[in-house]
Amino acid sequence: MAKKTSPVAVNPRDLVLKVKEPTAEARELVARYDEFIAALCEGRAYQEAAIRAMLYYLLGGSTRNPDGSYNSASRYPDLSALADENWQANPRIRARYPTLDEFRQSLLLTEYDKKAKQWRYPTQLYASLDLATGTGKSYVLYGLAQIMLDLDLVNNVIVLCPTRLIYDGLSDKFKWLASRADLRRLLPNQHTPGILDAQSELGQYDIMIANVHKTYPKVKSAIADSLRAGGQHTLVLNDEVHHVNLDAKKATLWRQFLRHSENNFRYIIGVTGTAYRGRSEFTADEYFTDVIYRYDLVTAIREGQIKAVRYVSKAPRKNEAAARWAGIIDNHERVKDDLAKLNLKSDQLIRPVTLIVTDDISKCREVADELIEHLAHRPNSDLAVIKRSVLVVNSDDENAQDVRDLEQVDDYKGERRIEWVVSVSMLTEGWDAKNVFQIVPDEERAFSSSLLIAQVVGRGLRLPAGLKTSNATLTVFNHPRYAEAMRGFGATDTATVDTAPTSDALPNDLAAAVEATATGEPVANALAATDEKAVELGVYRKEIVSHPVMTAPRAAYHFDLHNLDYVWVEETEDVAGIEGKAELGALGFSTYVSPKGSEFDYTRYDGPPVKEDRQWVRYDAEDDVTHTIADTVQAMLTALHADPPPKPEVLARYDEANLTKLLVEALEGAGNPGGPVSDAHYNFCLRQIDELRPRPPYKGLRRRRDAAPGLVPISTHSDNLVQRRGLDYFRTTATLFYDPNSLDVTQPEYRAYLQTLLEQRADGENVHCERMYSSDFRSPMNVVLSASKPERDLLYSLALPASNQLAACVQAWAKSADTGFYTIRYDRPAGYKGKEEAEFNPDLFIKLDLNGQPVMLVIEIKDDEKAVDRENKAINVAKLDAAHDHFKIINERLKAEAGNGELSLQYIFLFLSPGKDSYQDFFTILAKCDLTALQTYRSKLEFELRNARVE
Repeated sequence: MAKKTSPVAVNPRDLVLKVKEPTAEARELVARYDEFIAALCEGRAYQEAAIRAMLYYLLGGSTRNPDGSYNSASRYPDLSALADENWQANPRIRARYPTLDEFRQSLLLTEYDKKAKQWRYPTQLYASLDLATGTGKSYVLYGLAQIMLDLDLVNNVIVLCPTRLIYDGLSDKFKWLASRADLRRLLPNQHTPGILDAQSELGQYDIMIANVHKTYPKVKSAIADSLRAGGQHTLVLNDEVHHVNLDAKKATLWRQFLRHSENNFRYIIGVTGTAYRGRSEFTADEYFTDVIYRYDLVTAIREGQIKAVRYVSKAPRKNEAAARWAGIIDNHERVKDDLAKLNLKSDQLIRPVTLIVTDDISKCREVADELIEHLAHRPNSDLAVIKRSVLVVNSDDENAQDVRDLEQVDDYKGERRIEWVVSVSMLTEGWDAKNVFQIVPDEERAFSSSLLIAQVVGRGLRLPAGLKTSNATLTVFNHPRYAEAMRGFGATDTATVDTAPTSDALPNDLAAAVEATATGEPVANALAATDEKAVELGVYRKEIVSHPVMTAPRAAYHFDLHNLDYVWVEETEDVAGIEGKAELGALGFSTYVSPKGSEFDYTRYDGPPVKEDRQWVRYDAEDDVTHTIADTVQAMLTALHADPPPKPEVLARYDEANLTKLLVEALEGAGNPGGPVSDAHYNFCLRQIDELRPRPPYKGLRRRRDAAPGLVPISTHSDNLVQRRGLDYFRTTATLFYDPNSLDVTQPEYRAYLQTLLEQRADGENVHCERMYSSDFRSPMNVVLSASKPERDLLYSLALPASNQLAACVQAWAKSADTGFYTIRYDRPAGYKGKEEAEFNPDLFIKLDLNGQPVMLVIEIKDDEKAVDRENKAINVAKLDAAHDHFKIINERLKAEAGNGELSLQYIFLFLSPGKDSYQDFFTILAKCDLTALQTYRSKLEFELRNARVE
């Protein structure tokens, strides 16, 4: 069986279908509803833009009769025509769907006729709107319905939704909007709709709101009777339209209703905040291909329409469950404290809610019990109050009352004062509580697709009255292994919404549009060349990638390096015995025992630069063991009498009574009279007892490095030299170095975002990009990335000297990757945390030719202040010593291999820092191209480190 490949990565924004410019008459027609739209949307520009985008699609070909009346018409006979047009004009769509048939088959209402063995494409004027959850899709649906009715373009409207929760919300909102006289007065024809359910037959100007199951065969409703004459004059609006494409019988029946030939619908519109297909693992992350307007999550956050969103990017591994619960509860309490400081009005008071989503009923109950247990451990907790604050929502009869009490979630004065909702995934859609500030996806499948992530996040996006995005953040407390899924979901190019969507329209001359796109789009060729490898390499993350280049002119700058392969030798040694202590002395407990705690890192979706924040939590870990005084004393006695025992007089002195007295005194001194004994103090007691016992001589095992390690070749061709930096980092800490050849030699799958960054620089944006002369860019990489100011300053001095010319002896240079490319081992000084043997990676390699003598400069860069401070000085001295020993061995080996009379490659290692004139002094020496000068050169930083040995 052929292996299925992942689809080419395309930004969802690039798949949005563009509609031709409407006629002047169509603009006039839609403009008659400007005041109505403005009053309905109340300043929400994206809602106005969404309504107009759809109207221009449905009415964009309108003309006017001599009597002043309008002939309302679309420019398109159906969705397929719009799709065909965009496939021709948009190279990004063609990159994802190489053939027109593939693109047509991706449309939501396309179906495969098994009997006829052919695809059937949409014949209706169908399209979707993608509006982030919490941005008011119901206003857009009502606006479309009301305007189409007032235009007499349709006789009535059916609004379909997938669940009872969504039905209830839509019904209430539509009835309220239809009752507003201020909106009705702004309609040119003032056709006021009646709001019906599926039990009443549709009449003129009626809007029927129905759960989609009312459309199914053999289900009793008035829908079938309402459509006896056909639905060509009925507008069908579909809320949460992604359900039409799910793998379920319900979804199939929904799609059949929309396509049924007897219904003969002409106008079908879908709205969703999760425009992703969900039929299989290969389509679950595919963006809809029938969207004509998009207002995405990140744009909505930036424009203050919904809560800000943050998610867990890093979490502790030790005591994971205990730390996780501590983090969840800490987040919840923090939000309560923050809301209390806002001085909200009495009718705007908010009690924050945390929603925990589980996989099944048994897990739901189990998680709820765990939550209650952890809440009960908090100081001054009241178990009865805690239990009333937790709702357990599932289909089990024992939780029926909790399901009914969901109505109280937003009620600050509600009887139950709800703060926690533990639910089976039945609440992923349609539940519109505005006071959800934390969501905990307890089930793994919640992150198996972009569709499910969007549904989970969507439950907490709505802003409560009185709050702004700046003081309302939704925390998604995901497991960190799903951080990439969360990042990919939010990492999308966005743009501020334009109230008039016509700037995104296609020119009326389609041939001109195709030609302009093919010749004027700077990244068209790069996008067309991408393949399934783009997904594997993470192009969708908006990264700049530095990689080796094997073609001219870069190929001439590759070079080889040498490292050492040390062999560890184990030896035994005789260790002398020691006598045990004669006295124990006071135990002297410290009054401070380090608390158990962990850190969580979060990433936010609030635009570049990506912001990180950190949470430290204290928790009672599973290994927090306590002991009684009696048990501790018995353990001390057992240790005291172990073989070999101490001298008899020591045994007699430390009997049970005396040990108990010593322990009680120690506990009183630590402010803990009577115990219990903490695990740390318990182990301290046993260590003190052990020092009373003698230690006989023994043979110890010692490891040392082989004095004659082998040489290991390393090439700049290595993939270990590849580096990545997110696009946003070039506005903060990272700098890009490039030359005129960089874009051409960059691999196609990485070219698009490099082009974006260079265009931002050309437009005068504050991005850190340094353009080099090609004669100075003697690196084998397409571009070079620096992550810090010291690195940037060194590269700037190397490749952008005042004379605009490199030293004549420089043949090539390469900036090392942060890890993995070239490592030097060193022995960590005593007293420093970590393994005794550590390693570091030099920052820069410069290949020289000094009158025939090949030389490799190896440079380690250090920040001036940090290099010699108390914490880092000893580490850097160890690195310096290890590096000099390392390259001394390499030089001796290379000289021996070269033989008499031949010049071997010589390595010279240097420590440099940007201050203390190190860079300036170094490049002055380098310009001389003299071997002796380079061999004897020592930077001021290196002098300081060498002097530190004698301090």
